[in-house]
Amino acid sequence: QHVTVESCKGQKYLTRYNAEYFVSGNEGWEDLDLGYRVDDQSWVEAISVAPDGRSVRVVHAEGTAIHLTINSDIRPLVVVRVVHAEGTAIHLTINSDIRPLVVHHSSQVNSFTGSIQMDEKSNRYLNLTITGGKGTLIGYVHRSEEKIATEWSFSVEVGNTLRPSFSTTVGGIPPEITSDRYVCLHPAGDTDAELCQWLRYEATPLRERHVAHRWQTGIGECPGCNERGFDNFLQKLNPREWLNGLNSTTEVVTCALEVALVIAGALATILILTKCIIPLVRWTVCLARPPKKK
Repeated sequence: QHVTVESCKGQKYLTRYNAEYFVSGNEGWEDLDLGYRVDDQSWVEAISVAPDGRSVRVVHAEGTAIHLTINSDIRPLVVVRVVHAEGTAIHLTINSDIRPLVVHHSSQVNSFTGSIQMDEKSNRYLNLTITGGKGTLIGYVHRSEEKIATEWSFSVEVGNTLRPSFSTTVGGIPPEITSDRYVCLHPAGDTDAELCQWLRYEATPLRERHVAHRWQTGIGECPGCNERGFDNFLQKLNPREWLNGLNSTTEVVTCALEVALVIAGALATILILTKCIIPLVRWTVCLARPPKKK
């Protein structure tokens, strides 16, 4: 909470709040759902925060590849269907006395463009626009065109029909990727049709959070507010200054009540002086004087 004084004389101030969850007054909120801890999930093995505070590393507890081994010498041929929900690869090993027939859906891609972006909240993602795509596409991110090492791999599911143009966003980019990268994309099962090109890295600066400074004692910017002198006394005698600063009905009623009390006090003082004090003084003076001899 931060309070800014707009008018010292008018008693006006502005209150600012910087909060994720905020309840003003009695709005009936008894509790707020703050979510759950990420490391409580079964699929999370470990979590670490980078020293720069702009990235979080989550280690997946489950594998990203499916290893499947089939031993069969039975006729007719056993049909095995694998529904791939996660990961980027399926490793299939078949031991059989007959020649197996492996059927998979065909994938293709003509070209692609995109960029690697990091937004103001340090979220990293890959924007891709694929032309003439179909099926499952496998992508790899390299530091150079020599493709010595793969920094990151991903998969894109375009669909079973040929798409003239398809745009998608892929998340989970490692925090080590902080510059332009050489990205390669090929249809699943067809590495010979691989397409590669450089994608630009674009980073948005981290959003600045302005925190209010602590209160400090100092001299206010209101010269003459607390001065009491002869000039100030003459200024207050001006009737036009009497109602200056009354901004609400409550202040007007309070001012009228104060004026009425002052007038009543003045009248009571005059009445006491004329009816009690002055006659008593005159009577006392008369008693103190000796009577005159005739």
